[in-house]
Formats: sequence, C-alpha cells, structure tokens
Amino acid sequence: MKSVESDAKRYKSYSKLNLQRLAMGSIESDIDKLTLKLGNEEISPDINQLMEKLTLNLTSSSNLNKDVKPLLHSIKNFLLHSDIEFFDYDLLIELLDAIVALCPFEDVLAVFSVDDLVAALESGSRSLITTVCKVISAAYPRDIFAGTPLIDELLKLYFDDFAVVSIISELEKTFDTLSTNQLNRRRILENNLPTIMNAKNSNNSTTFCRLLDLLKMLAVNVSFEEFRKDIFSVDEKTIREAMENDVLVFIHICQYVCELLNLVIKGHGKEWIVRYIDKSFDIFGEAYARRDELYDVSHFANSYLLRIFSKISYLDEKLYIKNLELKYFPLSVDKPYCVDFLTVLNPSYIVKSHNELLRELNLRPRNVHMFVNLIKDEECFNIIKDEINSKSLEAMPYLEQMYLLVGLTSELYGIHHLTHNIPAIMNNLIDSGNNVTEQVCFDLRQKVFENLLDADPQELSIWLIPLQSEYSNILNGRSKRLSEKHKVADDYI
Repeated sequence: MKSVESDAKRYKSYSKLNLQRLAMGSIESDIDKLTLKLGNEEISPDINQLMEKLTLNLTSSSNLNKDVKPLLHSIKNFLLHSDIEFFDYDLLIELLDAIVALCPFEDVLAVFSVDDLVAALESGSRSLITTVCKVISAAYPRDIFAGTPLIDELLKLYFDDFAVVSIISELEKTFDTLSTNQLNRRRILENNLPTIMNAKNSNNSTTFCRLLDLLKMLAVNVSFEEFRKDIFSVDEKTIREAMENDVLVFIHICQYVCELLNLVIKGHGKEWIVRYIDKSFDIFGEAYARRDELYDVSHFANSYLLRIFSKISYLDEKLYIKNLELKYFPLSVDKPYCVDFLTVLNPSYIVKSHNELLRELNLRPRNVHMFVNLIKDEECFNIIKDEINSKSLEAMPYLEQMYLLVGLTSELYGIHHLTHNIPAIMNNLIDSGNNVTEQVCFDLRQKVFENLLDADPQELSIWLIPLQSEYSNILNGRSKRLSEKHKVADDYI
C-alpha cells in the first residue's frame, strides 16, 4: 500500500514538474516570437493575442530564467517609434510591468537608462510616461534613482496643469511606492523644496490639491524629524479662505486632515502630528456651526466635517472633541443633528459624556446606523440594549433589521443579547431565507450567520445546529438560486 502511495506522489510531482517545464517553455517561445514581431515593419493584428497570453503566463509565474533584454529593447523601440491604430499599447505596458517584476533590475537598467527615462517623461506621451512609472516603481534597491533627476522630473509633471488624469494616477502610484524610502523622501522634500512650496502657495486649486495628495502619501512614512510644519500643516488662513470661497479645496483639506488623524489613531507612532494640526480644529467646528449660511459647505462638505469630528473623538486626548462640542454642536435629543453625531462619534466618549442622553434614545428605522455605532462600546450597549428588543426589530424593514443584526453580532455581548434575550428574532433570522430576494439583504443576512458561527458554540447553545443547517442552505442552496434569479433578470433587462 505504501509503495502505491509513494508511486502516486512521485507521479503527481513528476506531472507538476512537467507542467511547469511546459509553461516555462511556452513563455520562452512567446518571448522570442514577440521580440521578432515588435521588430517587424509590418505588425499583424494577432500580436495583441500574443501579448495577452504572455502577460497572463508571466503574471502567474514566480521566476523568469530567460534573458529578456532583447524583448525590452524591442518594447522600448516600439514605444518610441510606432503609432498603430489597432495595437493595444495598454496591454504592452501591462506586459512590461510583468516582465520588470520578474527579471533582475540591472537588466531593465541596461535597456532603459536614466537619460532614456527622463526623455520619456518629457515626451508628453502617455504610453512612455506610464512605462517610466512602471520601471521606477519596480526599482531595486528602492532608492536607486534618488541621486538622479528622475524624481525631479516626476514632480514637474505631477504639478503640470495640462497633465491628464490617467498620467496623474500613474504618478501617484509611483510616488506612493517611492515614498517608503527615506532617500526618495529627502529628494522630494529637500531637493525639491522650492517646487513643493510653490505648489503649496499656488492660487491654482488643482496644484494645491495635488500637493495635499502627495503629502498624504509621504506622511505615512515620514519620521518626526522629516515632518516640516511649513510643508505638512495647512494654515488657518488657507482653510478659512477655502471654507468661504472654494468648497472643493475645503473638502480636499478635510480629507487631508482625516488622513493625518488616521495615522495618529491607528498607532503608527505619530501622536506628535496632532500638535501641528490641532489649531485647525476650531475652524472645522466653525464651518459646521455656520453651515446654514455657508451653502456649499452644508450641501457638499457636511459629511467630511462629520468624518473629521469622528476622528478627533478617537484621539486619546478627549478635550479636543469635548471643547468642539461645547462651542459648536452641543448634543441633546432635541437637536436635529444629534443622530448624525451619535452615528459617528466614538461611543466610549459618548457614554462618558452623555450617559443620560443615551437613556432617552428610541430605536427606529431612521436611526439604525446610530445604534450600530453605539453598540461598539459595551458600557454604551448596556444602557441602550433594552431598546433592541423583538418589538422594535420586528417593526423594522428587513434591510434595516439586518444592518442592526450585523452590528449586534459583531460583539460577543451583542450575540449573547440576541441569543438569550430576543429568541423571536433568532427564529425569524433562521426561517426568513425563502423571503430574502434583495442581494443586499442576502449578503447582510449571510454576514450575520458568519458572525454568529464564529462565536463560541456554547454561547449559541440550542441555536448552533439550526444556524449551521441554514448557513449550509445559504452557501449551497439559496445562494445559487438567488444568483440564477438575478441572472435571468439581468438577461431580460
């Protein structure tokens, strides 16, 4: 018996090795074919299929033993000198991306010199610029271009008013990769300080907003010593002018501040960032308080302001959010904005500052998301849990009920409440499968089951077997029927 098993293992291993050899042979053959085709004066339409096949094989490979410099030369020359209508240049760039990810980077540099890359950036050609971005992003070591003018050229292009969106997108991906290295950051923040400051002081909103996007990427990796206030902080005057006159810039500033606060909250060791941005908190509070007179802020930036206040409430220092609330949005049940704030603020702050307010809340379909937020804190939950009962849940539309149950079952104490205190809802949850026709409801209900089945089986007690049985129906039965139903509807439409 052991001999048979051993033979079977050897056969599998041999078959796998043969398949790998066949795949590698196909890749090497296709590399040679494409190298020749790209060098021909007459390009046939089937070249796109060859590139697609080769790209697919390369992206699923872990190594490449073939010398690809001839192909890289062919790609470079083709991009420089060709303009064929039916040719898929985007696919060629995808192929180049797959090649440089597998081959030694010195092979790439043997074909694409720094002068070549600079010239390509200055060419204005989207294909060539994208090619440069792919090459630079694959650089190893990461700072190999830090002593060259390449990063300077990338920045010039990034702040060019006439650069198209697709190029800006590629440049941002490249900066995101480069900014993980200290020498690259130094090249951007020190060697190109005049370029950075010109962008910061620019009256052109596009240039200023692009700078904020760049600073967001850099801020993830900068150290305390690299974080220059004159670069990374947005002064109160700029924020106030944007609040009054340019809501799109104001929204961009809000997003930027949110990202900086995220770095603090997520424990990246960047608590010191707060002292460089806390002066702006009052302006955001003022913007919210003046939303009736600031029409654009009220209609377009309200959600961004709430996001900032949410982040501030999660800072270790609670005085920030407490002072903002007292001055600009005092909370009480009679305030029309109260639900909005209870939906986004840190529930541990709410329970410590507004214990009595929590006791006045009633669960309704319109404030389900508020309750989902409050459930996240156990002390908060213990105050509001009596509102989460069979009567209030059964009175809700099914979608809102599922939203609440996803939140409830995300916490162990919430699961205990559901399984021990509201059995009617558990029964409805298990028995309602045949009535769920909306995809969103189906997905939410499945998430509720997954949350429950991740819990300790002893906590589920008598519900364990019915939950497992119905979850099996969700995965193997009803999910298939539901997808077929949607397919029929889609085909009909």
